Amino acid sequence: MINFTPKKISWLNIWQQAEEFREKHKFANQLPVNVEALIEFNLGMDIVPMSGLKAEAEVEAFLSKDLKTIYIDSQGFDNPNYRARHRFTLAEEIGHYVLHKEIYTNGVKYETEEEFINDIRNMDETDLDWVEKQARQFAGRLLVPLKNLEDLIVKNQDLIDLVYKKYDGDDKEEFAIEGFSKKFCDEFGVSHYVVKYRISYEGLNHYFQR
Repeated sequence: MINFTPKKISWLNIWQQAEEFREKHKFANQLPVNVEALIEFNLGMDIVPMSGLKAEAEVEAFLSKDLKTIYIDSQGFDNPNYRARHRFTLAEEIGHYVLHKEIYTNGVKYETEEEFINDIRNMDETDLDWVEKQARQFAGRLLVPLKNLEDLIVKNQDLIDLVYKKYDGDDKEEFAIEGFSKKFCDEFGVSHYVVKYRISYEGLNHYFQR
């Protein structure tokens, strides 16, 4: 059984916890963040691929109730086409580990993976949405640190200016952010969507305005 009422944590609080976590763990202080090493060596947890997890439970990964194992859908485990998504999914589980320990201590009672899958299907969607959003915010800040992202944007202002000179559309700001995100997402080992969302969440849009 999974039974809990999630706390409403502000994004600012979550980002602060991500930075505090980064300061404590060696593998969180390099880019791209070595998520697997961070989980296995800094946190002492196992990563176990699980066939059919997404298809059966509609989740890509979950953290065991003893906080020692991350089960992840096997589709993206060794597939380079899913690499960025795989890394972000693991970072989300780190977010659950940091932000939601009380849930696993007091609100998670399942004994088997099959029981977990069944419980996930029957969970309150609003509660589940809250904890997932919180974990995604943690993962985003962990993999795309604010300082590194802002420094990269400042360093490439000439490139952004060039976009404005060559593009005549009304959506120049959006176009410039999209182009920047696609060009530099590999710096962080994430999809360009993650970089684009971080620019918005972190309030960095002003660097793309002319």
